[in-house]
Amino acid sequence: MRGNVTIKLMDVKKELQEYIHNNLGINVNLAQWDVNRELPLYLSGQYEFFVATLFNTECLFAVLDGTENPTPGTLRKHFNWLISRYRYKPVFVTDSINSYDRKRMIQNRIAFIIPGKQMYLPPLGIDFRDYVQSPKPVVQDGFSPSAQSFFLLSVYFNLDNISSKNFSASTPYSKMTVSRAFKELKEKQILQSRKEGRIEVLSFTRSKKDIWTNSIQDFHSPVTKKIWVKSQKLQGDFLDSGLTALSEYTMLSPPSYRTVAISRRKWIVQKDQNDLEIIPGEEPDSTLIEIWSYEPKMLSKNHLVDPLSLYLIFKDNHDERIQSACSRLLERVVW
Repeated sequence: MRGNVTIKLMDVKKELQEYIHNNLGINVNLAQWDVNRELPLYLSGQYEFFVATLFNTECLFAVLDGTENPTPGTLRKHFNWLISRYRYKPVFVTDSINSYDRKRMIQNRIAFIIPGKQMYLPPLGIDFRDYVQSPKPVVQDGFSPSAQSFFLLSVYFNLDNISSKNFSASTPYSKMTVSRAFKELKEKQILQSRKEGRIEVLSFTRSKKDIWTNSIQDFHSPVTKKIWVKSQKLQGDFLDSGLTALSEYTMLSPPSYRTVAISRRKWIVQKDQNDLEIIPGEEPDSTLIEIWSYEPKMLSKNHLVDPLSLYLIFKDNHDERIQSACSRLLERVVW
């Protein structure tokens, strides 16, 4: 679990750092605030804190912890408490703010950043509100990798009635990414939400099997890149995939080479640790590595990639033997 938390913090830091650099032209070093444990529960349980210096101003970035945005009045109280005890200028960080609350926050000079959308930092004289467009519905070809992996995870682990905060704690995704994935699935009428106190709880609008069957055109192969390497003794976060996995799941004859899968993030680390020699194509004792758009281990219960992702890799393959194997693959899924 600690590894997942570290990865999510890295995601938040990267989003903030890139947005600040793109808009202000400066590189910032975001450091996790080491006094977080000394804060009252209503702060430490609702935000993750980072500190950084912007133009000689020490800022404290309060990243929303997957819950509903506090009201501007509540946020003002939280920031006043921090200002009265620490030297930093607080900055609220979230993935979206409705137009009414945004107007109230600007009227009360509450600093905030919506990475990729808006930055309002009155202590620095920065106000990009004139260039902010109203949020638009998600328009894309099918599901995003995070939305697709959430759906598959819900199938394998029978997830329903879940909050974004609890879901984020069990995945390698940042809270902002989880929030965007849930928003996407709500806009596609896959998820519906209700409030339990201040927490948004989400459930599926119909059975998962029905969603899969009627939205199959929106699901995509997770493979973004394939790389041949001259080795079959890979160590680390690789799972058997491709024809290797399909032959283990079904009666299909195994291929002459091994295929494995790994996420983009982990591939960057593993290619150095394994000292791999990349080759242009299949050779004796070679391995085909699939780089996935989401984390394959998150969905797997053994050394093989999950059946539904594997099906999506081969669903457009015209080989009759592979299509027959894919049909048997779907029979293994418990909906």
